[in-house]
Amino acid sequence: MPDSHDRPIALDVYEEIAESYAARVDTKAHNAYIDWPAVTSLLPELDGLMVLDIGSGPGRYAEYLISNGARVVSLDISPTMLRLARKRLCEQSNFIQADIEDNLPFLISNYFDLILCPLVLDYVQDWHTLFRRFSEILKEKGVLIFSAGHPFDKAFIKSEREYFSIKRMEYRWRGFGNPVTMQYFHRPLSDMMSALFDAGFHIEELLEPKPIEICKLHDPATYEESSKWPSFICIRSRKI
Repeated sequence: MPDSHDRPIALDVYEEIAESYAARVDTKAHNAYIDWPAVTSLLPELDGLMVLDIGSGPGRYAEYLISNGARVVSLDISPTMLRLARKRLCEQSNFIQADIEDNLPFLISNYFDLILCPLVLDYVQDWHTLFRRFSEILKEKGVLIFSAGHPFDKAFIKSEREYFSIKRMEYRWRGFGNPVTMQYFHRPLSDMMSALFDAGFHIEELLEPKPIEICKLHDPATYEESSKWPSFICIRSRKI
């Protein structure tokens, strides 16, 4: 876990942009036309599954999960995001404010069929400990699906940082109101893989998604750039 865990690195920014994020996430290019179609393509048949939705934000994924028959527990660190999610879903999910880097004793062992973490893990320094916890709360042969910033995305290349270590970095976010500086952790692909394998997961599918065609109409600049350089890595893994 991080050396200093007094305040999660993404909390203040998400509190600041929550309203704007909720208003734009369904049409913002990186979210709507790259991450969303890739992650939803990895989901299994959802009817009847117990799902832990981590980093629920304003509730877009929770809404999709519930509409397809899943029972959902949604976690987010931002109280404003949770308020917006409750408004969007009219309390259809069980929303809990929590930091996934805490122990979270209310999460029961061998309880969930699926854990979903879209664009959340970039804010976590220690994946190894977290994935072992995920393995504990998943049922036998349970599924972990997540997306994260690609370890060799264009922002990292421009930074000219050393690739092979886990480093805290900053990125200037635009598109959700006033520009904000977001902190996150870069990690090499080898650390992503070893965290999964050490926790007893095997990988069923790995995507380096390009934007879907509609992105070309709505955001041609992002379409062109993200068709050449990977923005995200999306993985479906299973507990063995």
